[in-house]
Amino acid sequence: MKNKHRFEKFLTSIFGTHVDPENSEMLENKKDVEKNVEKILKLMSGEENGESATSFDKSELASLIKDFHNGYQALYEHYDHLIGKLKKKVHHKREDNGSFSFTFSSSESDSSDSGSEEFSHKKRSSKIQEGEVEVQISLEDYRTLQEQLGDARRRNNELQTEAATLYAKLSEFERLTANLAEREAVIEKLENNLQTTAQSVKLLQDENGDLKQSLEIFSQKEADMNQRIRSFNEQNENLISENTKAFSRLHDAEKTIEECRLEIEQMKVEISKWIPENRKLKQEMEEKAQLVDDLNQQLSNTNKEKEALSSENLVLLSKIQDADKALADLRDETDQNLKLITDRLSSENEHLSSENEKLKLKLEDSQRQGDELNQKLAASEKEKGALESQILRSSSQMQEAEDTIKNLTTDSELLKDEQSKMLNIVDDLNQQLKTKKEELYALQVEHNEAVEKTQQAWDKEEMLLVEIEKIKNESSQLLLNCEELKQEFKARNQEAYELKQRLEATNDEKHLLTTGNLALSSKIEQAEINLNHFKAQIEQLEYDKSQLEVKISDLGVELDGAHLQLTDLNKELGAAAEEINKLTLENSRSMSELRQADANSKELENELKQLKEENLILQEHTSKLEDAEKIIDDLKAEVEQLRCGKAQLQIESKELENELKQLKEENLILQECRNKLEEAEKVIDGLKAGTELLRYGKSQLQIEVDDLNVKLEAADLQLTDLNKEIGAVVEEKITLASNLEQAEATIEKLEIELQQMREENSMLQQSNEDLCNQNTDLERRLQETRADVLAIQEKLEEVMKEASIHANELQTELDLLHIQKNREEEQMRIIRDGCSENQILMTDLEDKLTSKISNQETMLEALSGSFLELLKTCKQFKDQYLELHTKFHGAETVSEEQNKEIRNLLESHNELLEKLSLSESEKADADKEIAKLQGQVQTLEVQLRLSNQKLKITETENKDKEEKNKKMIEVLQEKCAELEEQKQSSDKKLDFVENKLIRVKVEVDSGTLALDTKLDELQFLFEQKHCQILSRLSICTEELKTLKSKLGELLCEKEILIKEKHELTMRLKHKDGMILMLKDKAGSLEAKLAAKEKDLEKLMRNMDVSEKKKEVLEKRVKEKEEEVLAKNDEKREAIRQLCLLIEYHREKCDHLFRYISPLLKRSRRSL
Repeated sequence: MKNKHRFEKFLTSIFGTHVDPENSEMLENKKDVEKNVEKILKLMSGEENGESATSFDKSELASLIKDFHNGYQALYEHYDHLIGKLKKKVHHKREDNGSFSFTFSSSESDSSDSGSEEFSHKKRSSKIQEGEVEVQISLEDYRTLQEQLGDARRRNNELQTEAATLYAKLSEFERLTANLAEREAVIEKLENNLQTTAQSVKLLQDENGDLKQSLEIFSQKEADMNQRIRSFNEQNENLISENTKAFSRLHDAEKTIEECRLEIEQMKVEISKWIPENRKLKQEMEEKAQLVDDLNQQLSNTNKEKEALSSENLVLLSKIQDADKALADLRDETDQNLKLITDRLSSENEHLSSENEKLKLKLEDSQRQGDELNQKLAASEKEKGALESQILRSSSQMQEAEDTIKNLTTDSELLKDEQSKMLNIVDDLNQQLKTKKEELYALQVEHNEAVEKTQQAWDKEEMLLVEIEKIKNESSQLLLNCEELKQEFKARNQEAYELKQRLEATNDEKHLLTTGNLALSSKIEQAEINLNHFKAQIEQLEYDKSQLEVKISDLGVELDGAHLQLTDLNKELGAAAEEINKLTLENSRSMSELRQADANSKELENELKQLKEENLILQEHTSKLEDAEKIIDDLKAEVEQLRCGKAQLQIESKELENELKQLKEENLILQECRNKLEEAEKVIDGLKAGTELLRYGKSQLQIEVDDLNVKLEAADLQLTDLNKEIGAVVEEKITLASNLEQAEATIEKLEIELQQMREENSMLQQSNEDLCNQNTDLERRLQETRADVLAIQEKLEEVMKEASIHANELQTELDLLHIQKNREEEQMRIIRDGCSENQILMTDLEDKLTSKISNQETMLEALSGSFLELLKTCKQFKDQYLELHTKFHGAETVSEEQNKEIRNLLESHNELLEKLSLSESEKADADKEIAKLQGQVQTLEVQLRLSNQKLKITETENKDKEEKNKKMIEVLQEKCAELEEQKQSSDKKLDFVENKLIRVKVEVDSGTLALDTKLDELQFLFEQKHCQILSRLSICTEELKTLKSKLGELLCEKEILIKEKHELTMRLKHKDGMILMLKDKAGSLEAKLAAKEKDLEKLMRNMDVSEKKKEVLEKRVKEKEEEVLAKNDEKREAIRQLCLLIEYHREKCDHLFRYISPLLKRSRRSL
């Protein structure tokens, strides 16, 4: 509102009337306008200083306002100047001619009438200042001026209406500008934040490069794993083909069994024809019919019937013997009837012999078929053993899978806890970002979110509809399969019912045959009564009968063997049927488990789709601030890294503290070395001063040479000794300088190695962070898989109840489910291998870090040793320096003694001169002595020259060495300064790290509190689920006990069957047809597999389509952002155009005011 009032004042100041400076009110308005302009400039400058990086348009507005103000002042000055001229001209012409004159700018009127909006204010001011034309108006033109005034008033009214409309538009525009100003302020804040984050992004780009490398490595690993998966899939396909072959063989075996049953029925029909001829054979055939009804009961019944038949045969034999005895009495009576009876018996015997031969042939065929069936049974038993071994393997694999599932459940719970922690942290960060985003994108984001949510809802609905259709299709297919299986079951029941009917018919035939046997027995008795007279012929007939009975007994034995074989086959078939039922039950269970696995996989896919949709939503929300999202991801990674490497940071902080302590100690040592070097420099300065004193003494010695002949020789000897000592000192200095250079080189090498080690540590930390990120990703995947496994377990428990009902319906889907199970197990193994590899990499990295840390410690120990050696060398330098200092003091004392001696010599010389003055006699002696002394002085002078040359040489060498020492000292000082800078930087880094650690501790404490609460909740849920699992496990254990008991019974039955296998080895060749049928079923299953693979391909295509939609949505978001930017640019252009219109109308008003003001003055003056 304040900005609005200020802008209104500004407009009123512009549209106010301009009056000459004599009017005080108009001058006050001018001052107010200038004040308002200054206030606007101050506000704009304040906003620019406060938020310099927000907008470039404000700087343009500020420049325009400044230009406007300058032009405004220039117009006022020009206006004052013109009014002064007009006044002068009016007074002058009123005195001369009585006419009026004034000036105005023709270019201004032309520019105002043209109405162009794009010319600049500077051009107008230049035109105003350039062109000025003087026009004289006479009294005669007064009427024309009044007409022009009327037109001008009309135009003024029109302009006022236009100004009112513009004012209304400006009020609306001010609202928009206020909103824009607020948004620009928010934008400026966000841009500042983005600049701060951009710097961190640049630092993290390097880390992203390392992450990309690690991703490439993992992609290679994924390719290897995919190859392994392909190999496993090929193996699975081979196993499936083998299973299909086995099923086809079983189908063929079933066909052969059915054929055998048909053959047995045919044999029964043929045997029914032999019943009237042989009672024994009819009774045995009836026993066969009973054996077909109940295989186990038939054996006992047949044994009982055999015993009854044997007793009946004995009774019949006794009756025959009685009949023979009676025949002896009746031979005479039956001679006539014998011929007829013999003829009949012969015909009957021939018929029986022919029928016996046919029966023998059929028995041979049946034996052959039995041998073939035995062979087929042996092959089927082998296949059965293979299938049993496969079932055992599958059961062991199921147990292993259950163990892995349990382990995964525990791991998933832990990972869920960690995920909940990370989600809390992510939520906090997202809330912070949302608080920043709400101010700028309040209206736009709401609209976009609504549109995106609707689109996502539509997409979700479409996906759900597609999935529902797929589920419906699958359910319809399952229902069709169930109906087919039910039809097969009904057909088998009908077959069983028909077999029962046949057995009942055979029983009826048996009863009829028994009645026929009774009738025949009565007839035989009558015939025996009639044949009492034909003993001889009867004996022959008995002989023939005995032969026939032997043959019949052989045939009976063969039939008994066939019956036994049939019973064995029936038993084996029953056992096989039981085993098949058991296998079907197990298959149904495994099918149910695999269906649950499929359902879980589908649920996983749905969850993945939901996650992808959520990712799309997040990407759409965060597309406008991608840099901020990167920063969030980096912060998350840093949080994870800080959590993972908290202990490492503590260890490193301790190591840094130890290093700081060592650096402080080294700094103290270096300071001591500096002090020592300063002391050495002072000593060197003292030596220089001593050399200067020596030079001064030399000059004195040259003056007093006469008295120093003897003592100078001793001084020369002392000087030579001193020179030798100085040379030794110089050599020691050289050695020390070389040692210092070597120490400095070693220090530089150690610093370089330290930098390299630090860089390696940073690289290792980055690799650790990358591995931590990868571990977190894998742990998330494991969490998802574990959650899926838990759901699978719950569904398995529910489906196990339904599996007993649908056991026979799910035989065909075993192979597919085994394949999927193997794939899931391979995926779990792959995940385990990945986790183990990551753990191995982590251990390797830890070992490398420990080794590098140990190496650094050894390097630091070596550095400390080198520093100790340097300290020792410095101590040696000190000792040598003290020795030199003592020697120098000794030389000074010697020189003082020499000076004293020289003074004594001078005194003696003076005394000698006095003595010379006293005695000339002694003068001659003194002259001689003087001559000797002069010769000695000359020799001394030569020696002094030589010594001076040596001193000069030594001085030049000392200067060179001193310069070298100074350079070395400067280098050491520079290195010390660098070390101090490094120390300061390390101190800053440590402070920064400590602050980070404090923040991390605070965050960890807050996270631990939240985790404790969530862990308590999870423990409560885990206890509930644990109780449920225990109850289910108890039920499962009971079921397992029952199954074990059943297995024991089955094993007993198997042992019985194994004993009987050897007799049925050749009867299983006809089962190849069954195996072919099973192959056909396997082909149908493969077709179903292909259909499911096509469904998976369709799902992948849908995923690709969703990703394309995601890209399209991202493009739309970018286009919307560009549209928003274009709208902002359009708003700015509208503001600029409004400013130009305001200036244009203001200039028109100024022009009208200039045109009207002199007329008003004239009218007033005329009045």
